Amino acid sequence: MTYALSVAIPAHNEERYIARCIESIATSAGLAGQAVEIVVALNRCHDRTRQVAEALGARCVVDDTRCIAAVRNTAVRATTAPVIATLDADSWMSPHTVQAILDRVGDSRFIGGGAVIWPERMSIGIAFSLLAIAPYVIRRGVSAGMFWFSRSAFEAVGGFDESLVSAEDIDFAQRLKANGRARGARYG
Repeated sequence: MTYALSVAIPAHNEERYIARCIESIATSAGLAGQAVEIVVALNRCHDRTRQVAEALGARCVVDDTRCIAAVRNTAVRATTAPVIATLDADSWMSPHTVQAILDRVGDSRFIGGGAVIWPERMSIGIAFSLLAIAPYVIRRGVSAGMFWFSRSAFEAVGGFDESLVSAEDIDFAQRLKANGRARGARYG
């Protein structure tokens, strides 16, 4: 099957959240009338994440490294569509996201883009992470959470930087935005 869009999802023991994530993608794809490929990169999972994801039609790959950037890259590189979105397993898409991505990615004025997500769960660590990244997101004019881009743009910026311990998503967005600027396109 040929897909218009692939969604890459890194997951570490996400059996409680992965169903809502995948179902939100399926709903958005259905409203857009598009077949969407879902690839879940399982990272050291010891729960039923794989079973839940596969039961909902996702294809799973495994990356047991202790580097979220590497897991994100594994998920993206396992996809087959020319357009890719990334989404964390504990997040979900709004109903019109797939159509919005496909509208923008076909517009040469855009290199890619993103959307701020609100995680399904909240912890002290997540709260501190949100507080820590907020200044970067505001100052740099990029998002954190969900990203969309063409496969060629992903390769042009070298994917997610596996040397970073955290904030790999913000770094990716900044490099994507800079690459777009060099090409006369913008981050949307």
